[in-house]
Amino acid sequence: MIAFVDESQRDLSDGALYVVGAAIVTTGEEHRARQTLRKLLLPGQSHLHWSKERPARRRQIAETIAELGLVVNATFQYPVGRKRVERARQRCLLELVADLSADGVSELVIEA
Repeated sequence: MIAFVDESQRDLSDGALYVVGAAIVTTGEEHRARQTLRKLLLPGQSHLHWSKERPARRRQIAETIAELGLVVNATFQYPVGRKRVERARQRCLLELVADLSADGVSELVIEA
């Protein structure tokens, strides 16, 4: 299985919420998943970006992911101080990799 990993940070009043998530795809199914998700791109869009999508588009994206049967795993750190973001990233990645390994994931693709 392959896990496609991405991260997100949201600044809140009492610190940041830092999340690292992974969508897990069965090896051999990644091409089909990519093609299906690419069909959701709007003209001029190079990739989907959750925080920039409107509620109706978010629902459409979530429904498509559900139809693909993707399993999603996420870890988070909260609250995170501004100077502790790198430490939060490390902790999230360590926890996520342990969980993914236990689930049989053999390959990670981390968005640059």
